[in-house]
Amino acid sequence: MPPPGHQHFGDRQIAVHGITRRMIDGADGWDLMLPRLAAFAGTCRWSPITSPPSGP
Repeated sequence: MPPPGHQHFGDRQIAVHGITRRMIDGADGWDLMLPRLAAFAGTCRWSPITSPPSGP
């Protein structure tokens, strides 16, 4: 589940990522996932975390 304040799934985001709100219902929250993500990223020789360009 995305962190609080970022839990809206707009049509554009769904089209880009293919993830709907229904697909993550019941998933662990950000408080549990962030430490796991940070631990995973810290074990990689390269950064698996990227961000797409932001814009209109």
